[in-house]
Amino acid sequence: MPESPVPATDRYIVVVRNLVLLCSIGVRRVEHDRLQRVRISVELTATPEATHPHEERRRVINYEKIVTAIRQIARSGHIDLCEGFAERICTACFADPRVAQARVTVEKIDIYPDAEGVGAVLEATRLAVSLRRSRAAHLARLREVDLPLLYLPYLFVRDHGLRVTRVVADHLARELGL
Repeated sequence: MPESPVPATDRYIVVVRNLVLLCSIGVRRVEHDRLQRVRISVELTATPEATHPHEERRRVINYEKIVTAIRQIARSGHIDLCEGFAERICTACFADPRVAQARVTVEKIDIYPDAEGVGAVLEATRLAVSLRRSRAAHLARLREVDLPLLYLPYLFVRDHGLRVTRVVADHLARELGL
């Protein structure tokens, strides 16, 4: 998972490991006509405020709710990609305000006889999810005006920091005459 604002010694992580369900998933025509076994694992890291639930049931991240949400998503209709399934699970997990990070693995387990599974892993943070939502609206407004937009990969920003990213963006803008 990406670096967490929660120190490693103070983390509270809730897991659901290797939940196997039948669902309609896949882009191939044959996959639309039959249910497939899918293995799902979820790791949820709590926010700093929720790191020590002790024995207080009201303070824990409820894995029963997570499993119920995953089952509902699996029964809700056809899903094209493992990535989409994982994203929907992340969204359901972030409904609990105590969840700071989510790592969701979705694997189709009967695709290749010589592989345990094939699929996708999605790692998300609450901040990134809320930024994606707010930035999507903001970018839509920016596109309405005739402004050139420069997209920098998240990994660049994460690895080099915002200050360096701003410096690079400013240099690129000057070079492009913006």
